[in-house]
Amino acid sequence: MRDPRLGFNTVAPGVGEPREVIGLGDGFTLTLASDLAEISRLTERLARFGRDHDLPERAVQHMTLALDELITNVVEHGTPDGAPDAANAEPTVNVHLWLEPGWLHAELVDAGRAFDPFAQAKEPDIEADLEDRPIGGLGVHFVRTLIERTNYQRSGNNNVIRLAKSLAMD
Repeated sequence: MRDPRLGFNTVAPGVGEPREVIGLGDGFTLTLASDLAEISRLTERLARFGRDHDLPERAVQHMTLALDELITNVVEHGTPDGAPDAANAEPTVNVHLWLEPGWLHAELVDAGRAFDPFAQAKEPDIEADLEDRPIGGLGVHFVRTLIERTNYQRSGNNNVIRLAKSLAMD
């Protein structure tokens, strides 16, 4: 479901291309290579962005955890359609963050297989005994728990995930 509060019309067109925030103040864009170590670059940049804009530390932590999980999934499972094999595929993720009054927004764009984590990922049985739970499967649950607004769409050959985290922390 399309949520206009996510800022669909707030960035310049051209999914997957670096873009500037239009009329919303500060933001930044990073392109991350297919390497889990790249997540630390985003984590450091987001922490600095949070400090520079006096954002609630808890909101920045929540966004950081959500982005870490989603980007990890792209790196580990995001082999682009038609790639000969996962070893030769080098998915990248373009990450764009920006502020709107009261909200921290993020957009992730990758050219991997079409996958809507919010519709296709199975809900974990968090009541089951640890011994009965499969390994993995909690990441998207954490994203749903930590982030107030999530949206997925497929745009051409790209997965586009948008997140919005409220800056009004309890």
